[in-house]
Amino acid sequence: MKEITFIIPCAGKGSRLNIPGCKELLPISNGTTLIDEVFSNLKEFKDISQIILIISKDKEQLVKYVSKYSDEFNIYFVYQKTYFNDLSGAINSASEFFSKKNIL
Repeated sequence: MKEITFIIPCAGKGSRLNIPGCKELLPISNGTTLIDEVFSNLKEFKDISQIILIISKDKEQLVKYVSKYSDEFNIYFVYQKTYFNDLSGAINSASEFFSKKNIL
């Protein structure tokens, strides 16, 4: 039975990296992005029930890009609450969607 939820925080702006766009879409090798590497690693797990990406309102490009994995995974997007402003806040924003077993 599939019962593990993967939580992937993606709400940050990448300002410390000084990049113009979404850090998850940053090319890292041969047309592969950072988020592609994450999903590639997730393919090794057989017990994934869902993947929750915690995003900010300006991540529409990421939502569109990740849709290519929608046939392989149950992907859900949760917007980070504006009154939470760090990693723990991102996690709190999605806590109602967690299952019994979660991996961050």
